[in-house]
Amino acid sequence: MFKFKGISSKDMQVVVEEEEHFIAKASQRYEMTEIEGRDGAIFDELGYSVVERPIYVQCLNINKIDDILAWLNGEGEFEYKGRKTTARFYSQLEPQRSSCIRIIDTTFIRDPFWCKVNEDYQLVKDRKDKKASGEYIHVEDSSNCRGKIVISGNSEQETRSGKNKIEITKTTTTVNGCTHTIKNGTDTLSGTSSTNWANLIIYSFTGDGKTYTLSGSPTTSKNIFISAHDNVQKKDLATSKNGSTGTFVATSGNSIDIIICVAPSSTLANELFKPQLEEGSKATEWEQGGASPSSNYLSEVKCVGSNVNEFDIAAVKDGFLNEKTGEIILNNSWKCSDFIEILNKTYTFGWESSSDYFQVKVCYYDENKKFISGKSYGLRGTFNNTFEVVSNAKYMKIAYSVSVSR
Repeated sequence: MFKFKGISSKDMQVVVEEEEHFIAKASQRYEMTEIEGRDGAIFDELGYSVVERPIYVQCLNINKIDDILAWLNGEGEFEYKGRKTTARFYSQLEPQRSSCIRIIDTTFIRDPFWCKVNEDYQLVKDRKDKKASGEYIHVEDSSNCRGKIVISGNSEQETRSGKNKIEITKTTTTVNGCTHTIKNGTDTLSGTSSTNWANLIIYSFTGDGKTYTLSGSPTTSKNIFISAHDNVQKKDLATSKNGSTGTFVATSGNSIDIIICVAPSSTLANELFKPQLEEGSKATEWEQGGASPSSNYLSEVKCVGSNVNEFDIAAVKDGFLNEKTGEIILNNSWKCSDFIEILNKTYTFGWESSSDYFQVKVCYYDENKKFISGKSYGLRGTFNNTFEVVSNAKYMKIAYSVSVSR
């Protein structure tokens, strides 16, 4: 079964042979350039072509022929198996008799891409000044228009400021009997060092005259520590031992090494170093070295659900919302939001209150911000309420009594 212009094939009493033509893949246009003396060719990928297929429509009810011919005419929204697109029937329709069934031989033309039936998208078409925002936006016939697309939503991304200058590029290694296990900017030490120091240089830089603070050694009585060693002056500028921090000035032009130091004959078991070198005279919370996201350290943006908070508590004003007119009446015992753009779906309003009784008023408005309807709630013993928005609403306002803290 399919729908065209909101009318189903079942309602029109028709059956289409070979419905798989509906979901055929659109072909991609391309330009091919062949260069003499060069193998192969250069392909420039262009846009996608429309899907155009011949179909045969069986009319099960001869009395509906006129309605069917009017229905399969021109452009309209086409829906098939949970997806929708724009389809067109432009060719001549000539019903042919086959036994007691009339068959219409026609051509089906559709756009190259589908979207889900439940996607409430906005259409942007043939307008250079058009602006749209929302969950789903359909851009059509705008090849000559410049556009800036910003995608946002309820997501999270791990970030690092880059304050920690130590970017450990070494891999796990064993030095004089002690194993340094390197992972995500940390160094875990295990084993027994020999009669020699089991040191590992984890970072080197050239001094710039700035003040730095070194930190990240484990709290332990073992003779293990982090050292900032000046190779020109041949001395340690600062150390971090037993959880302490050290501050030093990096002499301009001097070669400086940051070293994990392990004394001879030390037996260690999973001693964790989280080395950090940062500008300034104060140690802050450790983070892995290297700014992220960056070209060197990518960070995936992860979707964490659809529970976006649409309510801006900082933008509310004094006012009582009349649920019968949608007007705001000055009242310092109530707070009212500005217009909140909404979709046609379910919303949940939650709160924290100084009492177990909650009063709230919700009003709905159309795309021109004209009042549609409103409702008043008085609830006890609960701290959230779920409600469906009215079908043609594009905005809402929410007002609540000031006993609600947030």
